[in-house]
Amino acid sequence: NTQIPFWINLYNALTIRQVLERYPIPSIRGSFLGLPNWVSFLIFFERQIFSMGGEKYSLNRIEHKILRQQFKEHRIHFALVCASRGCPLLRNQAYRPDQINQQLEEDTTRFINNPDKVYFDPDAKILSCSKIFKWYRQDFLNTSPSVQAFISGYLKQETPPIPADTPIRYLPYSWDLNQQT
Repeated sequence: NTQIPFWINLYNALTIRQVLERYPIPSIRGSFLGLPNWVSFLIFFERQIFSMGGEKYSLNRIEHKILRQQFKEHRIHFALVCASRGCPLLRNQAYRPDQINQQLEEDTTRFINNPDKVYFDPDAKILSCSKIFKWYRQDFLNTSPSVQAFISGYLKQETPPIPADTPIRYLPYSWDLNQQT
């Protein structure tokens, strides 16, 4: 319980630091340092930006090699903030070892019940959701029989459970900087 909050807090702090180093930028996917957009995007996530105990870390290493691979914690996808509008909202407090499960549950519930991220239309029988559910589908399938079942377990919308064969429409993912206007 101490490792997961440490790595989530570090990831989010490093993301914010990278944005502040380049601010103002319209998007984390945008060009900076005169580099093409796709190169800038790769650098943002792949560049080793933190050292600890003789090891160097990038955002991708923290997310994919540590949190996803070592801890297999699927709810991190609603806690890790990449500073984009498509990402989860940044929590206004640090993740704490004594509260991590509650905090991750709250973040997952908040994300799934945000109609900009997830919406189930019971009449049309279509589930619209963030591409996070497409990109990390297997993480959710490790804990639920389907993405629909995973979402259904958190959705507060007053509908019966979403059938597993419900078509999924993935919403456009905005890489625009998530900032106050």
